[in-house]
Amino acid sequence: MNITELGTKSDFIASKRQQLQMQWKHYLNTLIQGITLSKTPLHLTMEHSAENALRFTLFEYYALEIRLARGFHTQTVQYTFEQENGEVIMLGEATLTGEGLINDRIHVRDRQNVLEHYLELIAPVYDMLYRATQPDAPVERLAVDVENCRNASNLVMG
Repeated sequence: MNITELGTKSDFIASKRQQLQMQWKHYLNTLIQGITLSKTPLHLTMEHSAENALRFTLFEYYALEIRLARGFHTQTVQYTFEQENGEVIMLGEATLTGEGLINDRIHVRDRQNVLEHYLELIAPVYDMLYRATQPDAPVERLAVDVENCRNASNLVMG
């Protein structure tokens, strides 16, 4: 392989990475707009996070994070819930294409569908916390609900 061929390949790789990063930023902006422009109070506060992540605090206590998975040119988006003890539960994963599609069906600029996709993934967390606030909910029930949250998110992913 000569320097011209190597340069051509290098430009192609850089272009694909730049394209994916641009779609990632569009996706995050669309999701932030969907949440902030929603008339429904979700009690999410945006936090500073790593370059390829978006982190929300839920009810000023729990953390929800969206990030690109580790790896060169990864197209996997991970959605996680961090408990008070630091345990991180994977709520779901999605695929982001360089063409701007989530799971080959939702365009990253489609605010309503991007928001609905995210809400579908985090709904088990709200369900769990809702049950935990009921007067007759024992504290031990939260651990069971965490496992149910994990199982429900697996259904959404699968």
